[in-house]
Amino acid sequence: MEKQPQNKVNRILRNLALVFSKNDITLLDKNGYNFLYLASGFIAHYDLNGFIHAYGSASALKEDILRNQSNNQWDNFHKGERDYEYYMQKKEIYNTICGYAKGDKSFKVPKLKDTFKEFKVEKLVGLSKLNREEIIEAFSKHLFSGFYFQLSDSGRAIDLADVVMAYDALVFQMKTITADKFFDTELEFRSGNKGTPSRLLGIYHDSIWNVFNELLGIEVEEFDEFED
Repeated sequence: MEKQPQNKVNRILRNLALVFSKNDITLLDKNGYNFLYLASGFIAHYDLNGFIHAYGSASALKEDILRNQSNNQWDNFHKGERDYEYYMQKKEIYNTICGYAKGDKSFKVPKLKDTFKEFKVEKLVGLSKLNREEIIEAFSKHLFSGFYFQLSDSGRAIDLADVVMAYDALVFQMKTITADKFFDTELEFRSGNKGTPSRLLGIYHDSIWNVFNELLGIEVEEFDEFED
């Protein structure tokens, strides 16, 4: 088995760090869930929502994570053996999560920019004038190009356009809200869907965040949830 790319490891770590820093299990996403439910000592669940419902709170999840730490060290693997590097990476991830659960500040949280693959998305919309239809088209191009997106969710491109337009108006133009607060603000979109921008953007592939950044010409550090 191959080690995970570092950007995927960073997604796992950032997500669990956020869950414990906010003490909110509903912030658990597929990155943290996919790692935890495959670890030793956790009850098998069929999906993320079932896992969240079963635990009910960040405190209950923390107790299980810490209780099972000794069972997730994979010390039966030795250097030079097959899959040694893979399991040592899992061990390091698990122990870092335990550090977050304990509130140990010596365990650093990866920067948001380090959860992305290298940017490869070309600039799709001119920065001088944001056009709603061009924004929708830009997102749609990427949403429909990958297996991670379901065609039944086509309205999401419109929701994503709403986020871009709202960010441009509230953060850039009127400056009525800071970037970090904007991403954690519950919005109601024209489609009737509700949610925070970070949640909406976070459920999709890397390229969706990349498109967002390219459309607005911003650096990812601008809306990092964690301070160094």
